[in-house]
Amino acid sequence: LADMAVHLTSSPDAVMNPQFSPDGKHIAFVRNHNLIEADQVSATVLV
Repeated sequence: LADMAVHLTSSPDAVMNPQFSPDGKHIAFVRNHNLIEADQVSATVLV
């Protein structure tokens, strides 16, 4: 899996508590005390 790892954000800030959505299409995580959602396929970040 390490060969398939990609960065979903360009921010140098730490990402904490990443969790996949039940359908596996999104990843939610905490950054700077904000809940962030990212589309896994397009890497679009939804704030």
